[in-house]
Amino acid sequence: MTVYISGDSNSVKRDGWTKVLREHPSMHHDVQNISIGGAPSHMSLFRAMQGLELKQGDVFVWAYGINDILYISRANYTVDEMIWVVKQIIKICSDAGAVFAPLIFQPRHHSQRKHITEYREKLHTLFDLNSIDFFDDDLTYLSENPTQKLLPISYYSDYLHYAQDAVVTDAIVNGTLDLIARANTASISGGSLTPIKLLDTFSGGEKGLFENSAVGKLKTWKPGPDGLKIMIPSSGRVVGLFLTTTRQGGVFDITFAGQTYTISAAFADRQFNRTMLKFISLAAVTGAAFDCESPQEMVIAWNDCPVDVLADHWFLKDLEPLNISGQQSCMVSVLIEDLSGPSPDNSPGALNATASKYRNFGRWLKTTLRRPFLAAVRG
Repeated sequence: MTVYISGDSNSVKRDGWTKVLREHPSMHHDVQNISIGGAPSHMSLFRAMQGLELKQGDVFVWAYGINDILYISRANYTVDEMIWVVKQIIKICSDAGAVFAPLIFQPRHHSQRKHITEYREKLHTLFDLNSIDFFDDDLTYLSENPTQKLLPISYYSDYLHYAQDAVVTDAIVNGTLDLIARANTASISGGSLTPIKLLDTFSGGEKGLFENSAVGKLKTWKPGPDGLKIMIPSSGRVVGLFLTTTRQGGVFDITFAGQTYTISAAFADRQFNRTMLKFISLAAVTGAAFDCESPQEMVIAWNDCPVDVLADHWFLKDLEPLNISGQQSCMVSVLIEDLSGPSPDNSPGALNATASKYRNFGRWLKTTLRRPFLAAVRG
């Protein structure tokens, strides 16, 4: 049995909660940290699709809630899109007979508000309706500290990251151990999901290899003089691009269905400028639908003199000359939704009319059952 941890930068820290989990005396399984920061849940979906060999009984820990909320609030991503991505991850775990173990985290400023965000509420609904146990850090803390109305600000080191102290770390580790102990195999209901694919064979560019401890080995494609070309199958939706990049990533002209969009491929991280794997949502960045009813070629080419550059969250929009001329980005794959079959109703809006009552009962039940377990572990 292997426990895979797939989360944002809170899960990447070398001395963070993932290290404590791995070294916990009750952890007798192999723990693999496949987390990648600076990305939404689409990166977790990529990790579930690419390179992992999920087996029956394995555990896939999902912890991208903080970044998802940021992308929804700041980068034109939608709640329904994020829920669709999480459903796809659950489906992959279900097909493998693996456990999907979600940890719901949220940014500091959201923890300081009494109302629940739409995304967090829809995650609760999704998990309750599919009988998926989850750990909600805020709910657990408040259930154990009934005199508190909100998480203390000291629970965080900054607006995106939890403090690395025993109180915070132990809460997350014990919540994760609880989900692993329950070992409920993932399942997804409420209509079948449309298939998804990663297209990773391009033409017209230079083939390469990206390798690091987080992702292993990935084929890469660098645009040549005539750009990279890839064929999108009939009846498909282009969800987004996975690419390797730095601050000197360059700028892409992406041409699809007769339209060209100028999009930044330079990632805006001043403190960490090594090559990183990132995701770009074409719909969120451009506001356009990347759908096709017949085979369409997509061309990805360099733009040396960009004007009116579009940029995803954490990508550079106001570029300096070196950010443009560096052209260090390489394509890894294109994520598409295959719409050639029937169109199942798999949107969050298709949840039945009893969702609210069921969610509230499920939340109460999970909190009630969790208290004695956590008390016993910490005692």
